[in-house]
Amino acid sequence: MDGRASFLKVVHGLVVLALLVVFSNNLYSLIKNVNVVTQSFTVERVKSLVPPALTFCITRQVAYSFTLEVYGKVVATGSTPADYLSTYNNETVELNGLTNVVYKCWIIKTPSDSAVIVNPSPNPMADDIRFNYTRIFDIPGRFQPADPIVLNVFDPLKQKTNFEIRQLLLLDTDVNRAISFSRTKSISLNKTVTNDITYNIIDVFRDNLTMTTPNNATSSIRISPASFEVAITADVVLTDPWAVVILSVTLLGVLLSFYFALVGRGRYRPWGLIHYILRYFPVEHIKERGNELSTQEEGWKGDANAEKANEPNMSEILKIYLDKFELAKYDRY
Repeated sequence: MDGRASFLKVVHGLVVLALLVVFSNNLYSLIKNVNVVTQSFTVERVKSLVPPALTFCITRQVAYSFTLEVYGKVVATGSTPADYLSTYNNETVELNGLTNVVYKCWIIKTPSDSAVIVNPSPNPMADDIRFNYTRIFDIPGRFQPADPIVLNVFDPLKQKTNFEIRQLLLLDTDVNRAISFSRTKSISLNKTVTNDITYNIIDVFRDNLTMTTPNNATSSIRISPASFEVAITADVVLTDPWAVVILSVTLLGVLLSFYFALVGRGRYRPWGLIHYILRYFPVEHIKERGNELSTQEEGWKGDANAEKANEPNMSEILKIYLDKFELAKYDRY
């Protein structure tokens, strides 16, 4: 057998092996990831946001009054509960687990949980939301040291987060604070949407001369968004069984196309790229031995030393195809 014909067989075997390795590795990776749940992450920019709500608690009996301002406009005034303010005494069911910690609590949130913070701001000179709380002294005209307050920042769109003890913060009373928040959203496989809030709270300047009078002391909590971008995470299945079948069939088609381009189709007419590179075409070396057909691995296309007799004639080529269908027989000459 000619050396270059042997080399062609080796190259053919390596091509088949490489394609099998690629297909097997891809199939293994797909099967390994079937029904594996992962998460996708996107960011959505919105024009309005529902701000966080506050749980404001006191640790002993002290009189307080509250006001809520949205872009500089007062929503309600006085100590009478308004639509943004809900009161909970320590006898209520919600505070059963906190009776030894707090005396009284208020829930402060925007009316109807509305998205009152908008972009752009209708009043850039004012705070987005400002919650003012005033501590009234027991004895008028006599300054009274403040007991700490208990504060919780939560998402009003979530349920049962108003009085979670692990989220409560014990803070000094007569301090102004600023809360910067961002919204997040999670979507489960069954399309259940869960909202949440992340926030930072810092102390800001408070003028004791103007915020404290002989009868009371006023402090405030400012609420503003860090951005109007909502981070969305969604649970997704990495690969499902149908995707494995479709991707495998697609890859198989691509690999077969690549194989046919390199090696060609058929046993006697493989017009592949490899044959053109090596200048070797088996169809040129077909010869008849008895009643069988075989190929003679001798001679190369363009080889000046190849014998003309080794090349097949038209009768031999036709007989190859006609014998397969048993349509005709030819006598030997």
